[in-house]
Amino acid sequence: MAFKIVSSCQRLPAPRRFGRAGRLAWLGVMLGLIPSTAWAQAFEAVGTRAQGMGGAFVAVADDATAVYWNPAGLATGAMVDVQWDLQFRETIDGPGQPLSPGEAVSRGTSRLVAVGVPALGLSYYRLHEAGAAAPTVGALGSRETESGGGLQVDAFTTRNFGITLLQSVADGVVAGATVRVVRGMAASGTASGAALPDEGLDAADALTGRARTTFDVDAGAMASFGVVRVGIVARNLRQPVFQLEAGSGGVRLRRQVRVGLAIVPRSRPAGTYGPFTVSVDADLTRNDSPQGERRNIAFGVERWWAGGRLGARAGVRANTLGPRRAIAAAGFSVGVRRSTFVDGQLTRGQAGLDRSWGMATRMTF
Repeated sequence: MAFKIVSSCQRLPAPRRFGRAGRLAWLGVMLGLIPSTAWAQAFEAVGTRAQGMGGAFVAVADDATAVYWNPAGLATGAMVDVQWDLQFRETIDGPGQPLSPGEAVSRGTSRLVAVGVPALGLSYYRLHEAGAAAPTVGALGSRETESGGGLQVDAFTTRNFGITLLQSVADGVVAGATVRVVRGMAASGTASGAALPDEGLDAADALTGRARTTFDVDAGAMASFGVVRVGIVARNLRQPVFQLEAGSGGVRLRRQVRVGLAIVPRSRPAGTYGPFTVSVDADLTRNDSPQGERRNIAFGVERWWAGGRLGARAGVRANTLGPRRAIAAAGFSVGVRRSTFVDGQLTRGQAGLDRSWGMATRMTF
């Protein structure tokens, strides 16, 4: 089957139409997305372009990372996009200072390999999260922690193998889903004698636990109205649970729902993603983090020059719950050959919190 590159000024392609029952099923899925109260991995964990735009990517999602950010976005991308992506992140305020009672820190890594075409995606990604927390005053061991004692440490790792499929719902509207085989491992323990954040996080990284294999589904939809795109995505629809050792509880992958709006004029002389993009995202669910619940809003821009061989982007996001701590991001893309690119991104939050950096290589045809 032959595919063609579609400009965002055109209607989205129609791989195959749903029947009436299929449309109702997709509508039921999207309307049934309500907030969950379980724990979650960070949404902003994958994708160098997405991170460089502050995480405002749900209505953009036009490269292979759409398998994570919004499966329906594959319909708007290049004929073929192959990508390898690596991200490092941490939330630490003063890594050389002992944690105060009740204070928590975290760090994580992600690796992704994905192939995307307008109607199909194949992907593998690994997400790893480590956390360390000092007991609150009055809790068992809290006095020891205040004087340089132990920390509660946790780790959670998932390996995800996914296949992404797209269908046309109506003129200019495409729905997509990524079905994932998920192998997850959750572990918890105490780092005796550790009080510094780095020591606790190193201990968390070394934890091992019981692994479980299950499956999960991410679903998304995208509508195109000229140069404007509107997107919605829901991750972890099944909310699988991964048990800790000895029946001591478990970790649930929390359902996450996010909407986005983007202005995406496209022209062939400016490259696949040029000349520019402006986008905004907003979470519809509350997501847990070591520093408390988050419901982010994000804004991002991207600009391309030299016929799509050189790109730059920037973005900012903030938590709409609690203190309004802004997190700023910037990124770049360089075409090292006709269809081969290197991407990079750097993210910094206030007071040293929420730091991340990432890089990717991709081939876009």
